[in-house]
Amino acid sequence: MPFCEALLILAPASLEADCRAHLAPWPEILAIVSIGLATVAFILGSGRSRRRALASVALLSISVLLLAAAAGRPRLILPAQSGAVDGGLLVVALDASESFWREPAVAETATRKIADQVDALSQSLGARTGWQGLLIEFSEAAAESAPVQTLPQLAENLRRFVPPSGGREGSRADRALSMSLARIRQDGGRGAVILLSDGNFHSDLSPDLVEAFQARGVPIHILAAGSSAPATGLVAANLGPEQSAGHPAVVRGAVFGGGTLEVAGVDGVEGQDIPEAKSLRAIRAETVFAERGLQPVRLTFTGLGGKQSRVLYTKVVGPARVLAFGDARWLDLLDPTEWNVTRGDPAAPPAPETFDIVVIDALVPEDFTAGFDRTLLSGAARTGLLIVNGGLRGSPEMPQRIADWNASDLGPILPVNSDPHAVRMTPPRRDVVILIDVSGSMGRSMGIAKGAAHVILDQLRPIDTLAILPFSDRSEPSFRRQMAEPEALSQARRFIDTLAASGGTAPDSALAEAARMRSNYCAYFFISDGGFDPPGTHPQCFTTAISTEGQHFPGGVAAWGQEVLLSSGSGLGSLKLTYFEPEPRIIYYRSEVFEPVPTSDVALFAGSPVAGLAATYPRADAEVLAIHEAPPPDPLLALRHDAERPEVATAVFLGPMPPNVRGEDVAALLTRLVGWKSPRRFDIRIGQTGGRLNFTVSALEADALASPFLSGVLALESGRRLGLGFVSRGAPGEFFASIPMPDLVGPMKAVLELSEQGQDTQFIPVTLLNSDLTTSMGRERLDFGIQLEAMRELSSGTGGQELSVEPIKISVADAPDSKIPLHPWLIAIAIALFSCSLWCKERE
Repeated sequence: MPFCEALLILAPASLEADCRAHLAPWPEILAIVSIGLATVAFILGSGRSRRRALASVALLSISVLLLAAAAGRPRLILPAQSGAVDGGLLVVALDASESFWREPAVAETATRKIADQVDALSQSLGARTGWQGLLIEFSEAAAESAPVQTLPQLAENLRRFVPPSGGREGSRADRALSMSLARIRQDGGRGAVILLSDGNFHSDLSPDLVEAFQARGVPIHILAAGSSAPATGLVAANLGPEQSAGHPAVVRGAVFGGGTLEVAGVDGVEGQDIPEAKSLRAIRAETVFAERGLQPVRLTFTGLGGKQSRVLYTKVVGPARVLAFGDARWLDLLDPTEWNVTRGDPAAPPAPETFDIVVIDALVPEDFTAGFDRTLLSGAARTGLLIVNGGLRGSPEMPQRIADWNASDLGPILPVNSDPHAVRMTPPRRDVVILIDVSGSMGRSMGIAKGAAHVILDQLRPIDTLAILPFSDRSEPSFRRQMAEPEALSQARRFIDTLAASGGTAPDSALAEAARMRSNYCAYFFISDGGFDPPGTHPQCFTTAISTEGQHFPGGVAAWGQEVLLSSGSGLGSLKLTYFEPEPRIIYYRSEVFEPVPTSDVALFAGSPVAGLAATYPRADAEVLAIHEAPPPDPLLALRHDAERPEVATAVFLGPMPPNVRGEDVAALLTRLVGWKSPRRFDIRIGQTGGRLNFTVSALEADALASPFLSGVLALESGRRLGLGFVSRGAPGEFFASIPMPDLVGPMKAVLELSEQGQDTQFIPVTLLNSDLTTSMGRERLDFGIQLEAMRELSSGTGGQELSVEPIKISVADAPDSKIPLHPWLIAIAIALFSCSLWCKERE
């Protein structure tokens, strides 16, 4: 048993030594050595007076024991009195502004509710509570209504509170909260704040203020109440949640007093005079929304109370709007109930950003007004773009119309590049697949096949990908696709070297698997002796067929790309693969009529022969939907969504639109370019209050949601992307998000992106307007209603409660036990005993 623990057995139960945590073994060693030395001294002095010597040794030993115990810093614990708790300061910040007290019954009900909760809190804490209360009232300034008092006194003062003259000008909650935090610091640092207000604050609440409350661990609890109407001016305004594009939309409201009402949309302002009246007057105005999406109306009322403004938003639905330039007569095949086609004049083009899609058929940038390509680029986030190259321009050796668009400002967002030199100088990533015959007939030429495969591997770069598909009439293991980095190439070489010939020849399954792996820059190498029937599967990619027996392949295989004939003894070092040594293309247009080959499950334009196409190179991130039927597989139809701005969608059709094209194919293509594909998917409400944008999104078919989550982004035309942290609220399928209002000078175009699991992302056009609020008289009389989100930010940011939902709770803990350090007393006693020991020794 450790020495200090043995010592504590003799001590009272309330003596805490903490020897395990604080005491090193040295005090015990020192005590043992001291006792040993004292014993030796006693034995050596046994011939003298036994009584004095024994007393001296005993006193010395006890002093050593006391010093050893003092080294453990023991403490005497005095349990706290039953029922005692920690104290703190509860501050009630009460809004004394005119807007809060405009309807006294509402304000008094709210203050009584807080008083009742303070009383209930006081009772739960008990009579011996250390918590006290303080009432701070605020308007333009903040002040203490009374000194610090007990909680019951605070509740009584709340019930008796009456603001001067029914309320003051201004609502500076920031000053009241700063004063509250300062008083809590003065009172010891522990506390809580109750904010009772309508949230119509006349200054922004600094994030630093919220962080200060967070750092101190002081929560802000809230209770919101307010008046239902302003004291003058625009009392109410309403715009239905959904309107139809091109049809009048009715704005209704109510005003108190006379003045001028202006209704401002994106396209203009309409005004009307409102005569003076001593009662509420209903107002009605009309506006027409030309665009689909979430569109605003700003109501501005100027009267005796000053100038006040309110912005209302609505969801505008209707047929997708298409702006067409050029012939584009194939657009007449579209259903007019779903598509609204407007023919534009290139010499005086309408604003493209007000349309869902712009179609340009067989025109070039020079056909439009100067800078129109830049205008298209700036509006690309809201407007899809389809460029149809059209028929042959000049000779096949001349660059075609798509080359002019590639050279314009639109070039970086288009899905293809028509410059062969650029592709040759900087080849894109190549996706290589080696299909190698391992049937029994390959026994004689298996070495040639492996050698050819190694030559192919020698051509690869780390940015390329590689897959190897052996085939016979049995299921063969494959080398899965991966980047062609040195380690992967070493594994691929070992894989090739282990291949052995056996079984029959059946390439169709391997060809089908390769076709599923096709990409814009795929390159396939088919190595076999040719001993099989013509395959019924096309690899849908440029394929180099290498014969290991020097015999031509069965019909159709050579047409996949290049045919290379090898034989036993031929030198693999001279093997030349055209794919890896491409010649610069000098043909910009392939003029033969061909049947498009679809490359996706949606067979667009299949069965509609096309009279040639412009030869281009698809970008690595483009989606090629149809290609030429003969090698090389030049794209006919390509689509691209920008990687950094997914709301930007462009497509190109690189030939003339076929005369027998089907209307459903045209509609399917345009649908891929429309960002807002499902206007009936969600009910979307935007509220603009208190310097914030509030989004409420409700799924119209909540049961159809793949998951109970929704993510969103507001993409501004400046390029900024504001994340929307949607939270589920209310009924299933209802989500809410709130962000600070972006800085606006005038109308701002934006795109609302809504993403849910398993569904296409919705890109919804949005136009934002600022409220443009200015007043010639006191603003307080124009405030009304409750800005709950502003108050919720305070409570959620500091760990507070919403007191309309649950009563206030303060976590209290038992007061800590008193702990009295004993080591000073032990040291003093040890010194005294040691002195007595020396005295006894001297007397001896």
